[in-house]
Amino acid sequence: APKAAAATALSAAEERAKIEAEVDRRLEEVQNARGRKGTDRAAQVRTLREIHAMTERPAKKLELQLHLITAIFDMNSNMLTLMSHANWTACFDALAAAIDQVIADPSLERSAVVGGAPVAGVDAGDDDDADD
Repeated sequence: APKAAAATALSAAEERAKIEAEVDRRLEEVQNARGRKGTDRAAQVRTLREIHAMTERPAKKLELQLHLITAIFDMNSNMLTLMSHANWTACFDALAAAIDQVIADPSLERSAVVGGAPVAGVDAGDDDDADD
């Protein structure tokens, strides 16, 4: 029985790794399609929401929330026109969720994502260069 439990735990870990790899792959697809003609922007938003629900990594969830905000802005075809109320509300909700996540998980507060790669040690409140 202990071997069966270990095999089940291993297979659960392997399954989680496969899911997380799928999240990363699908996010990369969304990022690569961004800004290209013929890209279904609403489908990108749906994909980002789907993979956000799939991942269990807090930093990845935050990254996906931020990509979702950008994708919602991309749905507005002309920056000179008003965003629809539905998109504005969705964008606001995504931003509020990202803020709530950082408040709930202080380890995310001092990290950032630059070019898709997590970067630790970012401090938005750093006043060391205020005299520059």
